[in-house]
Amino acid sequence: MEAQDARQKDEKKTAEDKESRANCERAQTYLKSLQMGNRIARNDPKTGELIFLDDPDRPAEIAKAQQAADSWCK
Repeated sequence: MEAQDARQKDEKKTAEDKESRANCERAQTYLKSLQMGNRIARNDPKTGELIFLDDPDRPAEIAKAQQAADSWCK
């Protein structure tokens, strides 16, 4: 019984580590895209219309992306 619990804990830890690495990679990729000046598009939550990130909004988005990358990439 203890061996099974230990194995389940190891499997859960492995899955969490894998998810954290994937989230870190996504956050870093998004941050690099913002820093390189790539056009970023999103759907407007109210209308569903495709909108692009404006240049004045980019610094705030970079700060949020940096915070996410710092959080995931420990």
